[in-house]
Amino acid sequence: MPFVIILQTAPKISLAPLFILWMGLGIKSKLALVILVVMFPIMINQVLAIRTIDENAYNLMKILRAKKFQTFLYLELPYSFEMLLSGIKLAITQAVTGAVIGEMIGAKAGLGYLLTLGSETYDINMILSAVIVLSFIGLFLYLLSSGLEKKVLFWKEVDRSVAG
Repeated sequence: MPFVIILQTAPKISLAPLFILWMGLGIKSKLALVILVVMFPIMINQVLAIRTIDENAYNLMKILRAKKFQTFLYLELPYSFEMLLSGIKLAITQAVTGAVIGEMIGAKAGLGYLLTLGSETYDINMILSAVIVLSFIGLFLYLLSSGLEKKVLFWKEVDRSVAG
């Protein structure tokens, strides 16, 4: 876990050039950066949810002689599924940030590139346009993940507000 925390606290914009050097200017480096950005909230939510499972449930799985995978599949995953979706909902908005950072460092197209180009040419309209589009993309992805959460967790009442 300390290694994950070190990766999370490192500024992502400083890691982007390393990913580009290791993986090239293509989609691989940008995808690796997005994965690095979204991994932490999903993993932390999952670990916290699994830690809240009652010890008696684990004892039952031992009595039933369940293997580790069976314990995960029949106990840990169902108990932590709600938190997993919550982590995904949080991470999906951060994915936009990771993608933009990747585009700002090593791309010749995309909204991140437009932000960099607008900054270099002092074009405020270009910068604001890119920021507005990115904000709406983030909002759309959040609402999409909220809708998915409502469909998957149909038995649970989910907060209907945009902030929830």
